[in-house]
Amino acid sequence: MILNRLFADAVPNRDFIASKGDQGGAWMNTSAGERVDEITALNLSGVWRCCTVITNDIKKLPWHVFEKVGATRVLQVDHELNYIISVEPNPEMDSATFREVLQLHALLSGNGYAEIERNYYSDIVALWPINPFNVTQKRRTSGQLYYEVRNSGGGTKELPPENMFHLKGLGLDGISGIGVISNARETIGGGFALQKAGNSFFRNGFRPSGVLEHPGTLSDTAFEHLRSSFTRTYAGASNTGKPIIAEEGMKWTQLSMNLADAQFLGSHEFNLQEIARWFGVKSYKLGIMVRETHTNIFQNAQEHIDETILPWVLKWEMEARRKFFGKTRPTFYTKFDFRGMLRGDPAARGAFYKDMASLGAYSINEIRANEDEDPIDDKLGDARLVPMNMMTLEHMVEGQSLKAVQPKQAAAQIIESVFARSLRKEERAVSRKSPTAEWAHEFYGEIAKDLNENLDEIAKPALELAGMEYNKMKATVFIDRYAAEGEESALVGIDLHIDTSSETARKFIESMI
Repeated sequence: MILNRLFADAVPNRDFIASKGDQGGAWMNTSAGERVDEITALNLSGVWRCCTVITNDIKKLPWHVFEKVGATRVLQVDHELNYIISVEPNPEMDSATFREVLQLHALLSGNGYAEIERNYYSDIVALWPINPFNVTQKRRTSGQLYYEVRNSGGGTKELPPENMFHLKGLGLDGISGIGVISNARETIGGGFALQKAGNSFFRNGFRPSGVLEHPGTLSDTAFEHLRSSFTRTYAGASNTGKPIIAEEGMKWTQLSMNLADAQFLGSHEFNLQEIARWFGVKSYKLGIMVRETHTNIFQNAQEHIDETILPWVLKWEMEARRKFFGKTRPTFYTKFDFRGMLRGDPAARGAFYKDMASLGAYSINEIRANEDEDPIDDKLGDARLVPMNMMTLEHMVEGQSLKAVQPKQAAAQIIESVFARSLRKEERAVSRKSPTAEWAHEFYGEIAKDLNENLDEIAKPALELAGMEYNKMKATVFIDRYAAEGEESALVGIDLHIDTSSETARKFIESMI
């Protein structure tokens, strides 16, 4: 497989825009008499709006590469693929445009394709969208799946599955998706018919049509003159409402069928709701607010995320994990950040941060980082805060008060956060290179220096609040022993430290006694 990649054609297929005369799938006649395909369907406002609602939500979510390191998840900002998926998938478009195009293809045709361009080392260097109507899925005699891609020049190119990012819609075989347009063509055709009927109504200008009766018999010349004169005077939107003046005993008779009787507007709204159902979009997203209230609008917004956007996001993430990393790099994955949904709502962001901070899940500096603000200079901004009046269930059952032990627990949590950050730094550094004795000695010398500085600034005041004395000499001895343990473990390739960060913090506090 590696040899196939090394000697494969390195030139990607860039025909992601359909050539002239091949703008979409085949025309599909409908019982309403309208012809519908994936491109013309976008001329209907309901289809256009459903597509923009979903694609806009997908493209506004930050998309990044993460690595699972032990019990932590580390954002890999410097990973080569992180720039590709979050900023520039290829030299001709940004990440938002790339996701918009692929998602639109998947919605309309059921399949969104992008060629994964790799260099001779099999590293991903670009992602190129491909028109889904230029792709055919085929199998070799051995049963192996491959993709045949037609280009604008009439030639074809074969791509193996590992070089094709395939975003699938709902499907029956798990290999290809079914397009919404092909199944919803009758609904969409009805929408076009309603639209044409409305336009024709305003063009003709009668509200609605009627019969002009003459008591006698008109010659052909008189008939043509009457029709042209009547049409010129009363037809057209600009002539709507003019009174009809009948001559020579003529009489205007209104036909019983009119737009009100046909419930034209109600039919149009119903058609929009049907289109929204096909795409799984809430009606209020299309401006239909008849049954919306202040209470259920927020519930519908959450359901939109859970039922419409999240399933597509999972498809993106699962396909990325398979095609970008595979079994060879199981600790790496990509993830969409749903906090991007809160970007335009300061009140919702504030409530979210408040809840996370009160649980001790976020520190002040982590909140500031999410808001693109600089950290607080004092490293106390890295401390996690928890409510002072909380106690464990065990102590509640026993009826014991935590007032006596709370300061000590708070100090332990603060000191634990210092060792936890140091451990994450060690794990990232050691995982990226094969440690040598010289490198390990220099690196863990810096670890010891950082720990001394952080504990002086953070642990010292925390211990003093707990009624304990911070001993600088004992702290230095403990840190030197901790660094030496990590240096030795890194060189022999075993776990960096025997103790967890919480156990290390406990032993550190005990060393102060």
